[in-house]
Amino acid sequence: MSTIMDMRIRRDASRSDYQRVHLSEDLLDKADQGADHDSESLPEVDIRRYRKIIALQWGAILFLLICTSAFLLALVLNRPGDKQCGIQTTVWSPANEAIEYVDLEIENGFAHESPYRGPPTPELEGAWEKLWRCMSQQYIRKGE
Repeated sequence: MSTIMDMRIRRDASRSDYQRVHLSEDLLDKADQGADHDSESLPEVDIRRYRKIIALQWGAILFLLICTSAFLLALVLNRPGDKQCGIQTTVWSPANEAIEYVDLEIENGFAHESPYRGPPTPELEGAWEKLWRCMSQQYIRKGE
């Protein structure tokens, strides 16, 4: 029975050690007003500590933002050029150094006019026949 009483006394004693946790709005309001509000007013030390924590949080956010920006900038500026991509994606050859890359727009896209496009007409069929005959003769000559 005495152990139960001892536990209750200890628990009641430990409750008196707790302090009220103030919200950030309460801290700012009391700091701005500068007046004491009953017995719940915060000491100046707590307000300074709270402001220091806020400053450290903003400093950490700013530091992370700067680091992320620097990383992205380095990533964009360190992009390999056409020559580097060509060297990395092809088999090694001494001629790789002599290759000059040119941006070229091929004019045989889907919307481009061509003698091989359009509705079936005798002229279109003739153009295809001529193309196929020419190609098959080249293969026959090479295979002979």
